[in-house]
Amino acid sequence: MDPPTDPNAPSVIAPPASRDGFHIAIICALPRESDAIELLFDEFYDDHHKYGRSADDDNTYTTGRIGQHSVVLVVLPKMGVTAAVSASIGLRTSFSNVKLALLVGICGGLPSIGGQDAFLGDVIISTSIFNHDFGRSYTTEFVPKTSIEDSLNHANDHIRGLINSFQRMRIRRELQTKATKNLSRLQDAAKQHGDSRYKHPSNSTDKIYSADYEHKHRDKDNRCTQCDAIPAAFCPGAAKMTCTQLGCEEAHLAPRMDRLKKRPVGLVPQIFLGRVASGNAVMKSGSLRDGFANKHDVIAFEMEGAGAWEKVPCIVVKGICDYADSHKNKQWQDFAAATAASVAVAIFDRYELPDGVSSRPAAAEGGQPIPDSLSRPQHALAQPSHAFHNHGGVTHSVQGSTFGDGANIHISAVYHTAAPETPPQPFATIPFSRDPDFVDRGDILDQLLQRCSEPAGRMALVGLGGIGKSQLAIEFAHRAAEKTPNKWIFWIHAGTQARVEEGFQAIADVVKLPGRNQPKADVLQLVYGWLSNEQNGRWTIILDSADNGGVFYATNDGRKGKPLANYLPQSRNGSIVVTTRNRDLAFRLTGDHKNIIDIKPMVLADALLLLKKKLGPLPDTDTAKALVRALDLVPLAISQAAAYIQARSPLSSVGKYLAEFQKGEYKRTRLLSHDAGDLRRDGGASNAILTTWQISFEHIRSERPSAADLLALMSFFDRQGIALSLLKPLNTENVQWDSGSESGSSSDEADDGFEDDVAILRGFCLVSASENASAASEDAKALEMHGLVQLSMRQWLEADGLQNKFRRQFVERIAAAFPTGDYSNWATCQKLFAHVEAAMNCRPTEEGTQELWAGLMYRGGWYALEQGRYGAAEQMVGKSKRSREKQLGNSDEKTLNSVALYAEIFRNQGRWQEAEKLEVEVMETRKTKFGVDHPSTLTSMANLASTYRNQGRWEEAEKLEVEVMETRKTKLGVDHPDTLTSMANLASTFWNQGRWQEAEKLNVEVMETRKTKLGVDHPDTLTSMNNLAFTWKSQGRHKDALALMKHCAQTRQRVLGLKHPDTVSSLSVVTDWTS
Repeated sequence: MDPPTDPNAPSVIAPPASRDGFHIAIICALPRESDAIELLFDEFYDDHHKYGRSADDDNTYTTGRIGQHSVVLVVLPKMGVTAAVSASIGLRTSFSNVKLALLVGICGGLPSIGGQDAFLGDVIISTSIFNHDFGRSYTTEFVPKTSIEDSLNHANDHIRGLINSFQRMRIRRELQTKATKNLSRLQDAAKQHGDSRYKHPSNSTDKIYSADYEHKHRDKDNRCTQCDAIPAAFCPGAAKMTCTQLGCEEAHLAPRMDRLKKRPVGLVPQIFLGRVASGNAVMKSGSLRDGFANKHDVIAFEMEGAGAWEKVPCIVVKGICDYADSHKNKQWQDFAAATAASVAVAIFDRYELPDGVSSRPAAAEGGQPIPDSLSRPQHALAQPSHAFHNHGGVTHSVQGSTFGDGANIHISAVYHTAAPETPPQPFATIPFSRDPDFVDRGDILDQLLQRCSEPAGRMALVGLGGIGKSQLAIEFAHRAAEKTPNKWIFWIHAGTQARVEEGFQAIADVVKLPGRNQPKADVLQLVYGWLSNEQNGRWTIILDSADNGGVFYATNDGRKGKPLANYLPQSRNGSIVVTTRNRDLAFRLTGDHKNIIDIKPMVLADALLLLKKKLGPLPDTDTAKALVRALDLVPLAISQAAAYIQARSPLSSVGKYLAEFQKGEYKRTRLLSHDAGDLRRDGGASNAILTTWQISFEHIRSERPSAADLLALMSFFDRQGIALSLLKPLNTENVQWDSGSESGSSSDEADDGFEDDVAILRGFCLVSASENASAASEDAKALEMHGLVQLSMRQWLEADGLQNKFRRQFVERIAAAFPTGDYSNWATCQKLFAHVEAAMNCRPTEEGTQELWAGLMYRGGWYALEQGRYGAAEQMVGKSKRSREKQLGNSDEKTLNSVALYAEIFRNQGRWQEAEKLEVEVMETRKTKFGVDHPSTLTSMANLASTYRNQGRWEEAEKLEVEVMETRKTKLGVDHPDTLTSMANLASTFWNQGRWQEAEKLNVEVMETRKTKLGVDHPDTLTSMNNLAFTWKSQGRHKDALALMKHCAQTRQRVLGLKHPDTVSSLSVVTDWTS
């Protein structure tokens, strides 16, 4: 491009002869910052004069002229103080005569500076730097050093004098005026190239919330533990969402002057001078921001100044792009970069080189002045001047092409007699129309547009099939075509080698490549050469559905052993966007994990918007929320459901679809197998979400059967918190799809193979690591997967006749891991209980495994009962009871255990008659089978006595309880837990009869013994406290009773949880007694 020029500029200086001639440097941390400043260069030297760098300098430089100054620009490899230090050292080594460096870019600013409102786009100029990474660590905290003398060197007198001049009102006004003109010039230059990034954003998007108002999830129907914590913990999910998506309320906006009055669009933003905080951490808290600013007297926060200030004479010039709070958004970043660049160039106009340093015309090698023709960028190769002559049907070109250095060369070629085709102007080859129902998803498209505006940019969208990768790519392609109409946009379906080769042929046809139709033409090489030639203009290739690594990296004799990936050039004029399910392939094609964007399911607000766009107004928002959540917020599943509803309207609706979906797995499978077609999906792609995922399953099964086994096993677990310890291969297992696979490998080999399997499944986005997967403990590491992916896999297994095999394997593993419901096992039970719930509908068909399953249901119901989850307990124990009655018979001890636990669940729900019937049945069977004084018989008698007591049948209860207690004292001992339970039960009967002293004596004895034997926090000990408190209350000892009940309630809340029935009861009693 021809850089913009200032018509009022004085005579143009020539480029310096060497690096020693550069006295001004610009440092930028981000490409968007350097893009803005480059638009204000009057000339670039790089195209015709290479200055190089010193041997130990890793920087890459751009050189050129701004006004009357030769300037060197360096862009950091990444943000942060460390990168700035390294780059500044290299700059100082290669360009040792630099007298002034401006660190130009964007920052977070205070909403009020020196009593004035600051707005987004305003610019700060540093008077000093405060490094908040620099300080001393003490026992309880890290204390930053508070004085600039402690942390960073002073700016030299020359720089301080320049900064101080900006404090004068006249100079400040001049700076403001020049910056205004520069900003206008920058925006005009960008507009000439179809770049609208630097326009002033809408005033309505400049919002400042109260400092204590957090950016967090607020959906009452979808609670977030991190956001609900007090104080709120950092939530990665909320951090990625906009204020609109989270529902940040404008009622919490901080009061201040109207931006439109203070910063009209035509007026360049305000310039502020002050101390700037710099460090490796981003400030993202309004309350921390204000506290830090008040304590250390800073006006803005950025990440590179502390690194550059130490090494080069430096001034920080940065535009405010956010308010350094949790409500950050990226809408103002480009405009802020532009205002900072405009002020920086205005500073150059004020800067005067010291005596003895000049910008006089430099001399070229040999002492001759560099010719004036080099004051504008030139192409290295001039346009060839061909003369054509016709000789018997062929045309030869004769010499006449001249290189820039004057050397003549001879070019010869043979062409057919047909007239050469005229190459067309750039245009887009997008095979799909724009989707009117498209829902934008955060800043994904902005990231793509930004990366593809950079030289040789590559990006990949990675995610599950149906997650919306191709739809994002389609919208990106249309936006890119609108934004840069002089750019080629090529779309290639990359599912197979043949489709990629077809795509290259289509490019050759579109750009009318000579020789493409020759019988032996190497079209891939022709297109590669055309793409690599920067004179052919800028281009972007979209490789859609690039899921198979073999397509790009397998060799082919027809291509002389070169894989297809070798034909994707990394030329500066091109960029590539990949959509893929395969993370490993995405990394290989883009070269860096930073170039990968993970496409997750939609956030709830976006999912509802998509459903609304498909169906129109949603009369029942709650039902719509329930539906999109049931569909795992997956865009294709939502679109598929909407198509189904539309096709059957008015007989179908969101509510009716949801009701059908919730009826069971068979119904869900039928609904999600419906394929309605979609014009914006490739013709070979299914529009049924379950079928879409099964394509990935087939690929994995063919490439690595053991990974397919692992996914099949995982499909039966609860979708979250699947511990790795539950999944690792057992020595007895060999259930790979490939029946010829070898077994008996070493443990290390098995672990390696398992980790490789997990990596493949994660690479295809079919499973992901749970949030605690980075924990040091092996037991804490876990995976999770989408519920609909599990459904799809189970359907696929059923079609292959393999569902029973993996269902059995799942039951065996969870049954081996899940313990009894004893208090000591609660922590383990809590981690695994969701998988036990998932196993309720996984009763195996094999007899040997059925008792494993029945035992699992018994233990799961036991734990659920202890947690007060009576519904789940009744379901599980009921299944265990029926299975054991069928398999083992009514009198088997395991069956009796299930019946007895079933009765206890009824008793805890106040269903006395049902409980009594079962308890009598169990007691009589055990008396006959084991005898009256057998522990199991005594337990049955004790349970029946509890039912009598709850029915008010005190004498019958007391008779049984005394018999049980005395027998247990004799058989088990006075301090045995079962004996203590009998004593506690008898005490309860005494209390109900008004026999307070007898009740108190037993309660105190039981409580003290349980404290010693079980511990003060054990649930049984807490039950004793609860009972004793009631006894004291009945005796009129109100103060003692209330104190003990408060202690019991607090301990139950900590041990059992706030929602446990015992906790709720204790808290309620405390409230009643207090009032």
